Amino acid sequence: MVLPAEELSVVKILLAANADPNLGDEFSSVYETAKEKGLHSLEVLVTREDDFNNRLNVRANFRGCTALHYAVLADDRATVTLLLEGV
Repeated sequence: MVLPAEELSVVKILLAANADPNLGDEFSSVYETAKEKGLHSLEVLVTREDDFNNRLNVRANFRGCTALHYAVLADDRATVTLLLEGV
């Protein structure tokens, strides 16, 4: 998954505004989040896939993952470069 140009612009704007790309995600897993929020796991899974990447392992724990982790998992070289260079 590669971000379209307009989404890369958003990454640049966020970094220029001193957004912290090293903040970790609080998402643990589909099942843990469903339990915490009182939702059906399928609802969490579909939302997660829509918001992120449908190739992410639904059984993996993503707590603490940063934007860089997700960019690497999505094979998004342009975003990885932006995050590493800090714009």
